[in-house]
Amino acid sequence: MRGQLEQISKQYPELQKSADAAKESADLSKHVLEGTDAATFRINEISLTYGDFWRIRIGNFGKVGSPKLDVTYSLIHERFPSGKQIGPVVKGSFDHAEVMPREENGSNDVLHDFRTPGFDKTSSQLVGAEETFRLEGAFVYNNGFDRIVTENFCWQTYPFPYPNPSQVTWQPCDLAQSVLRGVAQQKAKK
Repeated sequence: MRGQLEQISKQYPELQKSADAAKESADLSKHVLEGTDAATFRINEISLTYGDFWRIRIGNFGKVGSPKLDVTYSLIHERFPSGKQIGPVVKGSFDHAEVMPREENGSNDVLHDFRTPGFDKTSSQLVGAEETFRLEGAFVYNNGFDRIVTENFCWQTYPFPYPNPSQVTWQPCDLAQSVLRGVAQQKAKK
């Protein structure tokens, strides 16, 4: 059979070119769909639930479901601005099957709770930007097109509202760091 196909493709090279073009077009269409529709994950919010327990809300912001999401993370407590670590790094992981695209109200977000022992959103060390917590990790998931994707994340506590904080909240590290640097500069002027 293979020999016959090779003979036909030699006799009719335009058929082979046409078949190759059709395959390339199908591959390109799949890549375009994957690029615009693929599952993609990000933290939507981290909020205090009670005491010193916080809840991560993770959403699939793509247009197709993901068969499985694996999350690994490290929670790091450190002094600010030195970055000196306080206590051990707390590591955790969790997974979730069949994560559908996020509904507008977030009712199907993936939820996970973690703890900052002894520290809540009004802890003076956090509100005064003397200390901070950083949550960093990775999402590993099937993007719905049979491609395994790894995406890193980093969120951090910072005083809120700035410049006269009464509590802390969580934001992506780059945003939190800009506020924390502003607080450090304000303290240096005093």
